[in-house]
Amino acid sequence: MPLTVIRASAGSGKTFQLAVSFIRILLRGEIAGQPQNPAAILATTFTRVAAGEILDRVLRLLSEAVLSEESRKYLGKQIGLPLSAAHSERLLSNLAARMDRLAISTMDAFFAQIAKAFASDLGLDDGGG
Repeated sequence: MPLTVIRASAGSGKTFQLAVSFIRILLRGEIAGQPQNPAAILATTFTRVAAGEILDRVLRLLSEAVLSEESRKYLGKQIGLPLSAAHSERLLSNLAARMDRLAISTMDAFFAQIAKAFASDLGLDDGGG
């Protein structure tokens, strides 16, 4: 899976770009007949609010695509891939079934997880706090 870094100033549409990129990765797997595990995608940002907005946008875009042909065509155009109603439903279902394992978080939380996982290797106190 290729690495994508999106750098842009506040208010420039990063949340939308991240959401579309997230869906594009899932759709590529779906089209290839190799559904992607959404938990294998890491999306990080600076604040918890922004992380929540990314997840909200992904869910909203897919939900709208399930319900509306116009929304589905718009999302397909943004993704750059054809998006059928069946693809939209499967992607949304796959995502909903794995929401508890998604890696959409702050960079701080991600680095804290890494430090905790490798605390003994790094010589860090793995204690509670």
